[in-house]
Amino acid sequence: MHDIVFRDVCFEYAGWIRPSEQGHVTLQGGFPIVDAYKLQTPGFPWSKTLENQAWLERPQAAVDVRWAERVDFEGCRFEHLAATALDYSVGARDITVSENTFRDIGGTAILLGSFAEGGTEVHRPYRTSPDDEEYCERLTITRNHICDATNEDWGCVGIGAGFVRHAQITENEVCHVNYSGICVGWGWSTDACGMCDNHIDRNYVHHFAAQLYDAGGIYTLSNQPGSTIKDNRIDSLIRAPYATNDRGFYIYLDEATDGYTISGNRVPEKKFGDNKPGPKVVWE
Repeated sequence: MHDIVFRDVCFEYAGWIRPSEQGHVTLQGGFPIVDAYKLQTPGFPWSKTLENQAWLERPQAAVDVRWAERVDFEGCRFEHLAATALDYSVGARDITVSENTFRDIGGTAILLGSFAEGGTEVHRPYRTSPDDEEYCERLTITRNHICDATNEDWGCVGIGAGFVRHAQITENEVCHVNYSGICVGWGWSTDACGMCDNHIDRNYVHHFAAQLYDAGGIYTLSNQPGSTIKDNRIDSLIRAPYATNDRGFYIYLDEATDGYTISGNRVPEKKFGDNKPGPKVVWE
């Protein structure tokens, strides 16, 4: 499917009944766990310190676009939706999502790329072949307004991108979410997993982490060479009532984040977090 534009369309009132039928225990970002267990002896060849394994499935979306090129959404409204609003899940390329409004969303507003659902254990290095047709790439997410999302699943995010490359997430406003605002990366891995050239620039993220911590206004995972977090405004980190720690940050480089240059961001205080970042992270 290719070369289709949805313009000035309202998508609303989609339900989601999986939690009622199967329960809903998630790993992170709203992804339900299919199976998980703790290793008796920590460590695998791709992670010497790994202590647990998990398998996921993808939450359903009101609008799910897959195997598509240049299928864009411009000036649309996504409102009163129970799980994910707009999802580019697999094989999406040369995509533009611009000037849309997302309001009263139960889960994540915009979801992009694979999160190793199905038979792939979430910590294993993702396939890295440059001609891999499943990889979501050349994604432009710009000038969208996301407000009042993550209402049903507090662990979801405003904009969530997994294994993606050449993504431009720019000039969006994300606010009033219960966990992180903009998240890019997956895998908790130092290995090259195909992610690269991802840019989180000139966004405004505020009033986030209302319920859960281990969060960032901007949050990243794993190795993403040639990427940037630049000229963002991030403020109004909320004191989460259920958090058992103080790990709420304006920018959080979670496990094995690497390849990012971070510059020109405006925050009210130097509250940044990291978890085993790589040697090619540059703070300017």
